[in-house]
Amino acid sequence: MLTGRHVCIAGAGGIGEAVARRALAAGAAVHLLDVDADRLAALGADLGVPHAAVDLTDGAATHAALAAARAAMGGLDGFVGVAGGSGRRLGDGPADTLSTEAVRGTLDLNALPPLLGLGGFVRAAGPQRPAGAVLIGSVLGGHPAPGFATHAYAFAKAGIKGLVRAAAAHYAADGIQVNAVTPGLTRTPMAARAQGDPDVVAFATRKQPLAPGGFVDPDEVASACVWLLSTRQVTGQVVAVDGGWSVS
Repeated sequence: MLTGRHVCIAGAGGIGEAVARRALAAGAAVHLLDVDADRLAALGADLGVPHAAVDLTDGAATHAALAAARAAMGGLDGFVGVAGGSGRRLGDGPADTLSTEAVRGTLDLNALPPLLGLGGFVRAAGPQRPAGAVLIGSVLGGHPAPGFATHAYAFAKAGIKGLVRAAAAHYAADGIQVNAVTPGLTRTPMAARAQGDPDVVAFATRKQPLAPGGFVDPDEVASACVWLLSTRQVTGQVVAVDGGWSVS
């Protein structure tokens, strides 16, 4: 499905790891980027792929890392922007409780990596075609629930749709596709707190009836990413992989 393609994955956590494994299985060359050098080194060694530690909220560093990824792989025509995370430790919560620092920290963590990563990918990909990017959003960006009041995070993730649509329109004439996947509650380290809360598990089981145990399998998200990278005429789309959350 991706034989001959060169894919850089920004964010090597739960979903990023699943995307890397799926992309490799589909025949792609893979390069990993992540801010966590230890996690990155362990996964890179396990998969046998090149990798680089980089602060994905830093535009210059991100652009340089993507150019280096192209050099390391001998090409770059696929990008999956996974990097982001919960803003709870930064003070994210309901809007009336937020400090300026909590908002900035959460937006930096979740809005800068996809935007800067996409820009760096377009620069580094150059004329190589086909070329496509997939950005990871969240079901909470468009389908909120009362018990998940992290409003800065929802704000940032809602912006993924706008970015994807605007970028898809702008780059279509250049042969570059831009899409997004919005996972529901997913069985990743980021969701460890939720997975350990019986009330959240019960809610997730009702809200995501197609997800065994209430949590989406990261491999399902990865499958959607690989499919989007393999297409030639799909752009500007947001694909929900949420076990039924958005329609329940």
